Amino acid sequence: MLEGNEVTQAWIGLISSDLKQATTNMFRFSSNSPYSQYATAIATLCLFLMGISPEDGRGLAIPLISDRHNSYDALNYRHFEFDYVNHKIKIPVWGGTTLKFMYGTKPINKYFETTGIYVIYFTPDWNSILQTVKVSNLYPNEYYIYGNEQSLINSYTILNTRASSQIKTISTSLVIVILLVIVLTWITIIFLLIRKK
Repeated sequence: MLEGNEVTQAWIGLISSDLKQATTNMFRFSSNSPYSQYATAIATLCLFLMGISPEDGRGLAIPLISDRHNSYDALNYRHFEFDYVNHKIKIPVWGGTTLKFMYGTKPINKYFETTGIYVIYFTPDWNSILQTVKVSNLYPNEYYIYGNEQSLINSYTILNTRASSQIKTISTSLVIVILLVIVLTWITIIFLLIRKK
């Protein structure tokens, strides 16, 4: 879905569907719902994340809960940013991870040796990385999903970066199932709309 490979790329399906209003560039959640800023924000987030694919390692360090300002937003400004004008993104990554980015016309692989929050600067055509800068360690007041390389579903650790004594391995199948349901719902909607045309 990232590169197409004999199927429509997910991002093309999303922006080509009737979920996007061509005149305003706003989105809606379904063909029967109104276009809204909230749906547009969610669609923008989907487009941003659809351009990243873990190739090797543990992938993105997705925050689950923040002790800061009673925030429970996993995808927040402290960890994630997409700056189209300046051709840069910000993402939290586990060390030892290779990510594939597809924001231009060709995929780019990048290896991240150490865990942290990175800003990645791209060329104006988004087909090459100019610079990668580690701007921060992961925040000590956050809990992150720490996936085992062998399995995306069965074994995750919730990691609090404050102290290793607070690291707990728990069954997070429900969290993963919820995330998968959200992603699969969007993908299903996109493909149903593509098939409809």
